Amino acid sequence: MTKSISPLRNKPSLLLTVSTFCAALAFTILLLRISPPGQPVHAQELQAPSACDAPVPNPLAVSALRWYSRNQTAVFPFPAFLSMVFDGSNMFVLAFSDQSNSSPSAVIYKVRATDGAILATFTGFPSLEFVRFGLMLFDGQNIWVQFLASDASGLLEFRASDGTFVGIAGGGDLGRGMTFDGQNIWTATAGFGIGRFRANDPRQSAGFPGGDPQGLAFDGRNVWVTNLTGSVTVHRASDGALVHSIPMDGEPYAIAFDGANMWVTNVANNTVKKIRVHDFRELGTFPTQAGPSNIAFDGANLWVANGGSHSVTLLRACDGAQVGVFATGGPPLGLAFDGINVWVAMPHGIAKM
Repeated sequence: MTKSISPLRNKPSLLLTVSTFCAALAFTILLLRISPPGQPVHAQELQAPSACDAPVPNPLAVSALRWYSRNQTAVFPFPAFLSMVFDGSNMFVLAFSDQSNSSPSAVIYKVRATDGAILATFTGFPSLEFVRFGLMLFDGQNIWVQFLASDASGLLEFRASDGTFVGIAGGGDLGRGMTFDGQNIWTATAGFGIGRFRANDPRQSAGFPGGDPQGLAFDGRNVWVTNLTGSVTVHRASDGALVHSIPMDGEPYAIAFDGANMWVTNVANNTVKKIRVHDFRELGTFPTQAGPSNIAFDGANLWVANGGSHSVTLLRACDGAQVGVFATGGPPLGLAFDGINVWVAMPHGIAKM
């Protein structure tokens, strides 16, 4: 008589077999996830990430959009370029006009950043005998232009939306840096020091003597000043008080803020120095080409205009490593970042990089 075997009698053995199989399968899947066939794990993947693997510290979202790797994408001709500034949507370019008269005359072109199309031309300058023009600054609403005339000097104010001339404010020298702290415009005067005035009421002004200032930058709390006499000074924006002074060899010239550090060009020794803002610590000095006269931050890199070598040096913000050097075909006169591209100004045109 044949005995029938109930499946229930071997249930423990069956469960053990299934459990062992599932455990083996799970372990195999784990191995495959860790090191799939044909894709071995490299040693560097197990190492701690470097400073450049982490996002660039940028708490103020300075130049929040990054530049994408590309070389010169377009060149837009402009007669006798003077300076330029970006307002968040369009580039404003100051150039000499082609009008023939006894004194220099300027025009402001409103240029669409995406394709370089000229959207408007502003010619409503006041009736002054202009001698020279200088840098431009955008304060969130209006454009400010440095000028020197036979009987006046200072800043011309234009409404960015339609180019209407608003007024004149005093202060600062041509070619010396300017910066905006959210309320005040700061200017530099050769051999005297720095000054500030309220953007919406230039009558509210103050001066802070000392040094031979050239470049200015705002870090959200303090105004940083490069002095051609060999130092970088830090002034509290609220009252202009001197917070710190950093001695430097050579001639500190232009300055740019990357959200955590200040970068200072030095035209005497062809370098750029990186200084951490919160403790004023110098983090490194990096070589450039000849005559680093201007600098701009694009969200990840520093662009340095080398006036003596007709080139632009690109430095990585995280560690100062040189990414590349781009020939400009002429002395680079200015830099501006539009959120995607860096614009490099030359005497008779602007290259969009």
